[in-house]
Amino acid sequence: MKRFTMIVSAILILALCSAGVAPVPKAAASPLTGAWTSDWRVNVFQDTPMPSVLPTSMGIVSAKNAIEPFQILYRSNQSSTINQVVFSAFKSGNKKLPASSFKYHFIDYIKTDSNSQSVSGPVRTVAPGTTENFPEILSNDLSRAVAANTTQPIWIKVKVPAGTATGTYTGTVTVKSTKGNFPISVSVEVADVTLPDASSPNAYSTELWAQLVGNFDTTADVINDNFGTTTGSAAWWGIMGEFAKLMKENRLNVLKVNQLDLLLKAPGTKVAADGTVTFDWSFFDSFIQFFKDNGGIQKFVGGPLSKYKADSAELDSSVPGSNSDYSNTFVETLAHDPANPTGAPLTRLIRYDLEPAAVTSYLTQYLTALHGHLAVKGWSSIFEHHVIDEPGQTFQQSLYPVLSNLIDTYAPGMKTEEAVVAWSLQSLQDMIDTPAVMLNNYQLNAAEVESYRNPGEDLWMYTSMDPVSDNYLNTIIDRPVWHGELLGWLSFKWGMSGYLNWGLNQWNTWANHYGSFPNYPTDQMYARVLGDGNFTYPDPANMKIRSSIRLESLRQASQEHELLRILKAADPTAADALVNEIIRSGNDYETDIGLISDAQKELVRAAAGEDVSSSICVKDKGKDKDKDKDKGGKDGKGKGKKHGGKDDDDHDHDHDNDCGDDGDDD
Repeated sequence: MKRFTMIVSAILILALCSAGVAPVPKAAASPLTGAWTSDWRVNVFQDTPMPSVLPTSMGIVSAKNAIEPFQILYRSNQSSTINQVVFSAFKSGNKKLPASSFKYHFIDYIKTDSNSQSVSGPVRTVAPGTTENFPEILSNDLSRAVAANTTQPIWIKVKVPAGTATGTYTGTVTVKSTKGNFPISVSVEVADVTLPDASSPNAYSTELWAQLVGNFDTTADVINDNFGTTTGSAAWWGIMGEFAKLMKENRLNVLKVNQLDLLLKAPGTKVAADGTVTFDWSFFDSFIQFFKDNGGIQKFVGGPLSKYKADSAELDSSVPGSNSDYSNTFVETLAHDPANPTGAPLTRLIRYDLEPAAVTSYLTQYLTALHGHLAVKGWSSIFEHHVIDEPGQTFQQSLYPVLSNLIDTYAPGMKTEEAVVAWSLQSLQDMIDTPAVMLNNYQLNAAEVESYRNPGEDLWMYTSMDPVSDNYLNTIIDRPVWHGELLGWLSFKWGMSGYLNWGLNQWNTWANHYGSFPNYPTDQMYARVLGDGNFTYPDPANMKIRSSIRLESLRQASQEHELLRILKAADPTAADALVNEIIRSGNDYETDIGLISDAQKELVRAAAGEDVSSSICVKDKGKDKDKDKDKGGKDGKGKGKKHGGKDDDDHDHDHDNDCGDDGDDD
């Protein structure tokens, strides 16, 4: 027991010692060209200067079945080209990491003329009348021309497969450029702990709404529009393969589908003049099976049965000529096309309060057919449904029970999942199996939300275009990239089992204003929040998907949440004490990247059951525990506290953080 309670103190002491005992190097002139290492948690800008003494080594600690990243930064006072990045063999005695364990990506930048509106603590402030380039995109290019006096970060990913032998593997990563070769020494400590596959039923869930066939709220087709493909073609399936790889690699294990769009791609889906629907599930089946086989999917979720009416050309309903309508919610149905009676059905959005019979008739047929088909395929346990997204308006609150009753009647046993806030959940608590509560709303209303929750019921965290102020964590471009990572720690602290965000690849709205993505000054859909709506970027030149450093951070959140669960099973006090050192609430958390990095390493080792008895434990004597109730400042830098106490709420996993009993180890 004692060996775990000493973890936290070890982190702090090691960090302080490493910062204070080394002699100060004599100032030296920076080399003309060089490469050096950086923690992945640093948002690296192109004007980042080269240090006079270059750190040219990196040590990472990883679980098995995990990925750990870091950065190599390259800079020269002359224009040059990085031709390639080469990985040597990585060995631990006679054991090797496979060559496929290593990947590199050049980081590309998003240009913006403003920060996210009301954002607290941006990593860089955009002055009025200027633009700024923020690090964001992971390029698929294998070489890169680098302008003079420009820092080019290179994102390195080290994948440790399940079954890798425990040990420390060492090797070299070499940046080869027209100005010379620059070796970096790397050690990969593989601990004896294996993460569960993300597809396992009890794994931490991450759902970023994907628009792969059709679109959940418009008629846009973002895949075909950006790649020039046709749904169902070989090229289109190739893009689906790229998405499947991206989802599996980043533990995006919950896939929302646009069910009507899938049904309409099958030739046998028809609607007779009397409203009788024939459902052809062939394309639906092919799509689900493909991602089930290739995407590491835990479960699929049908898109909302009812939604706003959004115009794909102009989502802003105030723009003249826009067909968007946010004044009510509309049930999405398939309808007979009298102009083409033997052809594909029409998609029709209907207000239930105006046409209840039409809505009831369609949903009765759809839910009955879906329920039966899922049972035949053996998919009933892995398919859930959204009903109404963010059902906070009065008209949504009144419709939700009607639709919920239809599900219970015609698709009994089907679970529902929804993005909510505390007050909208109040009247719907018995109808939503998995509520995903907005981060700041949960923090302010935790007792209320928990009162609606029965033991063992799922609860997820949700962020979107909010929160961005008051120092709350979120996954936006102009906040620190490690915010995403800490969402995994916070969800563990709050007893949550998943994370929801609406935008994996909502690429459809800026092109009309700013040209081809990603060459835009701000995110057009929600101009006040940079990056809301997407974590990925199209790459039509290579027919691939470009990921982002923010998506990488969310993968780390999932991995570290799983490690905290493993540690919790062995020693709850140690797990909670470690969490409380890093995060106290959604806007009060550690900001020292070195300490966060040390905590990740200690978490991996502790989850592996390693003996840390050589660590020194310093008791928190005479500390004013009231200071732990402080919230993070609005400068976005949180509270860099080194000791955390139990929060007032009793819904989290907290335990008092102390050194345990004196005496010998257990």
